Amino acid sequence: MSPFSELPQVFQNPQWPESFALEADELSQACREFLETSMEYALFAKLKVFSGDIGRVTSIDNKSVDCLVFPTNSSLINFGIGAAGAVFNRAGPELMTLVRSPPYHDIRRRTTDAVVTPGFNAGVDYLIHCVGPSSHRPDCEENLYKTYLNAFASARRVGATCIAIASISTGSLGFPTKRAAKIAMCAYRDFIKCHRWQATVGIVCLERKVQDAMTNEHERILRHFNDGCLAIPYSAEEEMAYSIIPPMPLAPTHPLTP
Repeated sequence: MSPFSELPQVFQNPQWPESFALEADELSQACREFLETSMEYALFAKLKVFSGDIGRVTSIDNKSVDCLVFPTNSSLINFGIGAAGAVFNRAGPELMTLVRSPPYHDIRRRTTDAVVTPGFNAGVDYLIHCVGPSSHRPDCEENLYKTYLNAFASARRVGATCIAIASISTGSLGFPTKRAAKIAMCAYRDFIKCHRWQATVGIVCLERKVQDAMTNEHERILRHFNDGCLAIPYSAEEEMAYSIIPPMPLAPTHPLTP
């Protein structure tokens, strides 16, 4: 084996399978950890933060968006308010019919839940409805972190490849923008480090202050990539559900179960 034959390809075009592994007998532990961190850094650096409307975005880096992630309430029902209202308008009346019907209507969702539905007329395969926390709750920061993790895990589970995300809890739930941005970026960094997720991801910001906060936090973490990394707080059962179940096929023909 020629020394470090992987390096040029890894740094120039970091497209490797999630199962990528470096054998201990080929590279030292320190070198392997360096390469793994470099891969994770490259994936995190690909994240896009841009001004836009979640109700209109169709592509990120010239890739067609196949999944929208947005904040909602515990009933999933929306009446034209905020990011959820924009997504409901984009998806058409079938989405409202779905969330008003069993089993969706019969379940009051918990804070941190991420619920997947078809995209209907939104021009995407999947919609991920996220029940973020109110800023007035004592555990709001931990729950916002978990909400983002659940959203990423749901997108990964269904096999989404290009995901547009609207900021969670920074609207009517009153989360301070800078703090929410830090939590969002830390959650994405930690998810990347855990799963080496290769999807194209973009944070779509309707407000300039949200865009600035997200951009600043993205740049800050790039400068201090390994500082304050958190363990993904999944139970063994959740890890089984998020990591072992094969991805679902794109373009479902039947509504997904909640």
